[in-house]
Amino acid sequence: MTQDTEHIARRIREAVEGVEAPQRLHAVVAEQTARRAPTRRRRLLGLGGGLVATAAAVVVALVLVLGSGSEPAIGEAVALAQRTPTRDAPAVDPTNPKRVEKEVGGVWFPNYDSEGDTGWRPIGSRTDDLDGRRAVTVAYKGAGGPVSYTIVDGAPLEVPKGVPWHEYARFRAAILRDDAGQRVIAWEKGGRTCIIAGKGEDVSALLEAAGQA
Repeated sequence: MTQDTEHIARRIREAVEGVEAPQRLHAVVAEQTARRAPTRRRRLLGLGGGLVATAAAVVVALVLVLGSGSEPAIGEAVALAQRTPTRDAPAVDPTNPKRVEKEVGGVWFPNYDSEGDTGWRPIGSRTDDLDGRRAVTVAYKGAGGPVSYTIVDGAPLEVPKGVPWHEYARFRAAILRDDAGQRVIAWEKGGRTCIIAGKGEDVSALLEAAGQA
């Protein structure tokens, strides 16, 4: 081994020794190591033995840590819900006046005005991509400001721990934000994540108009 090679090997050892993976990841690495022992041993013999084996374990641990967050965060969906509409409002579905002609994964956007003149009508829409998922937003407007209703395709998004929940008449919703200026709630319907965002009083009025509050 040349002086340069020995110096590089020493630096690698120092870097590897300075990395600590969580206990759970150690267990996963150990399990994978035992399962693939014959193949891995043959490959490592040609690459330098124990030093490469340790480095490989650290790489696996880092991949597990960095790659664990594959699902989009619900905060990203909330940000999409608050964007300005880019398309016209959907029309009322002629086959079912209780909904408009817009849906995500079989979950339809409601026509809040189907039971009489509630004042809440769709005024625009937009479609976004959320980490490969289709996220559709329909904006409604009543006596107050606009309220955005977003449906995200795919499995329900995870709600952060500690977020309060509220029991409405027809569903249970997570209160993601509730202050003087903004109210954001999220719930699951038909296996999809639904989000409503707007001023607090406007969100409440929309839910009351739908008979959901």
